[in-house]
Amino acid sequence: MSNKPWKGRFNRCWLMGMLIQRILLSLEGVKIPSIEEILSSNPKLTVADAINIQRDIYGAEVDWEAYKITVRFHGERYDITEILIKIVNENSYGDVIDELGMDTRGFNFSSAVRAAQKEIISKIVSGTMTPKKSTNNSS
Repeated sequence: MSNKPWKGRFNRCWLMGMLIQRILLSLEGVKIPSIEEILSSNPKLTVADAINIQRDIYGAEVDWEAYKITVRFHGERYDITEILIKIVNENSYGDVIDELGMDTRGFNFSSAVRAAQKEIISKIVSGTMTPKKSTNNSS
């Protein structure tokens, strides 16, 4: 990908990717266990462990080195990286310092969610977005 965002902006892509994956799982009828439910099923876990387990199982697949974000829907995998970077870029404003944290300063989150619904979620659900080719590598 030629238009790699810098890490601060890719954090926003990560955040949006996680939201998109949760929406897709919800549309499939998948119940995502809460952190409390994960902790109660294994009391030896810390809260951080439970959050990581929830992200690993129910979150988007994120490759931080290659700057790739993949979501799953009905057994298919979709690389949403380029569209997501475009959406994040179009909805980011303000100073670079605003992009250092994981909050939404300098980012029109509501507009980005609307764009993601139109350009990613609706196309995946309707079958108009092409899934990734299957590979033997599961990551």
